[in-house]
Amino acid sequence: MKDEWRILDSDYELEDLLSKKFGISTLLAHLLANRAKNVKEAEELLFPDRIELGDPYKMAGMENAVFCLLKIKDSGQSLVIYGDYDVDGITGTALY
Repeated sequence: MKDEWRILDSDYELEDLLSKKFGISTLLAHLLANRAKNVKEAEELLFPDRIELGDPYKMAGMENAVFCLLKIKDSGQSLVIYGDYDVDGITGTALY
């Protein structure tokens, strides 16, 4: 199998905007523009603590999960959490 390099098209306008807005080098702005489609996505990559998260209780089963965890805590039982964060960005966690 032969390896093949793919050169991404540059969005020079976005790169210039990112460089000026965040005070970063043109090289870093170029790399960032390859990952982000716009300024908002770039800001989320650079400053993940600024991401506005939604209400976790809107997730299906969240109230029941919290109830179960609090019940375990109040009863003095042990709880083990096994977690994994892979290079593909998928988080897998199991509760026992």
